[in-house]
Amino acid sequence: MTRKPPALSTKTRRSRFLLSALVLLAGCRGEDRAPASTDGGGDRGGAAPTGPRAAPEAYVTLRDSGAVAALGGRPWSAGRTTTYLDLSPDRRTIAATSTGTRMAYLLDAASGRALDSVAVGASPKGIRFTPDGRRVLVANEGDGTVAVLDPDPLRWSDTIPVGPVPHNIEFARAADRAFVTVQGGDRIAVIDPAHGALVDSIPVAGNPHNLALSPDGRTLWVSLIGTNEAAAIDLETRSVRGRIPLSAPHQGIAVSPDGRWVYATGIGGRVLNIIDAERMERVAQLEVGQGPHGVRTSLDGDSVYVAVAGANEVVIVDARRRAVARRVPMAGTPFWIAVGRSNGARAPARR
Repeated sequence: MTRKPPALSTKTRRSRFLLSALVLLAGCRGEDRAPASTDGGGDRGGAAPTGPRAAPEAYVTLRDSGAVAALGGRPWSAGRTTTYLDLSPDRRTIAATSTGTRMAYLLDAASGRALDSVAVGASPKGIRFTPDGRRVLVANEGDGTVAVLDPDPLRWSDTIPVGPVPHNIEFARAADRAFVTVQGGDRIAVIDPAHGALVDSIPVAGNPHNLALSPDGRTLWVSLIGTNEAAAIDLETRSVRGRIPLSAPHQGIAVSPDGRWVYATGIGGRVLNIIDAERMERVAQLEVGQGPHGVRTSLDGDSVYVAVAGANEVVIVDARRRAVARRVPMAGTPFWIAVGRSNGARAPARR
């Protein structure tokens, strides 16, 4: 049964960050701080030129700067301790969570202009637009709930209790259901956002953390921070098909557009884990630098974007060569990634 709290919408003002302030914040990091990496190869520098009208390749949260930025761009204010973000289906709006202010923020994806904000629950983490863009979901770790928000204007419309420590959200292929990792309850909650209801629960031991759906909608890949594994959940049988060892937690996870490869990070380590989804085994570990967390593939599958928190970089991996192609400095602890555009039009090849 759901409860509907009063609307708590507030407007944020545009704010500007000075480069010197970013440098100072980057020097005041907490437990994830490590010296910048010098390994892994690849070119260093900003994002490749895209032209004045082209969308950025990717967006990243800068956790310790309380900001969001386009790849290689200047930071845009989004509260304090900004952790997760998502891009709207039309790629015009960024949604981000701030655990420091307990707020969700909307920003213009082209300019970074603050559009709106609203207070949500305690320790908000994962945030997702619904596939039709009509709602925004927020996982509130401290409250054990998912907040359902209306985006225009941004307001809190419903609350779905899901269990202890919900962390992140992924949508089913049918789009009328969403999966939520319930880290403290060793399960995946299945919710109906339109009706504000918890409709099912899938057990998975090991403290499920982040998650990604295969393109065919049949397999849910989940990182388990309690066992340092990736679990492949068969959604038809509601059972775990396999568990694959990963590097030290906490782990982000992503699936290639063709469904063949799974990429998982581990902020306690230095590598990107590459999993063959058909063989259900880890086939490679690529050194990317200290503290990789957020991970996403380009829309064509040719590149993998990794937010390397300890090195203050976003590393772009050539998926075909399994090699670092570029390193983009991003001061302020890059934490999570959203992909803005494809690097090309061709479909990814199966190796």
